[in-house]
Amino acid sequence: MKIGDLKHRIELYSITSTVDGEGGQATPTYTLIESRYANVRQMSESEISRSGLNVGERTYKITMRKYMSEVLSKAKQIRWGTKRLNISSVVGDEFWYTIIATDKE
Repeated sequence: MKIGDLKHRIELYSITSTVDGEGGQATPTYTLIESRYANVRQMSESEISRSGLNVGERTYKITMRKYMSEVLSKAKQIRWGTKRLNISSVVGDEFWYTIIATDKE
C-alpha cells in the first residue's frame, strides 16, 4: 500500500453506552475521535465467503496508516460518507491497519 492509495476520507468514532437510570435500554453515544484518509473498497462475495464472514452483508476492507501509540479495536465505528461501518476485525503491522467492517444501514 502506498500513501497515494489513501483516497477516501473516513471518521473514527468511539462508542459508549449510557443507561437512562430507570431500567431502560442502554443508548449508544458516538464521539468523534478523528478524521483521516484510508483506502476503502467493498469486498466481493467470494472474498467474504473465503474469509468466513456472513455472505449477504455489505462488507468493506479498509486500509489506513497506523500511528505509533494508536490502538484500534472493535469498540470503534467508522463513518464513510453516509455509511456507518461496524468493525468486525482489525489486523495491524508496523505501518498499516487492515480492517474488515460491515455496513449496518
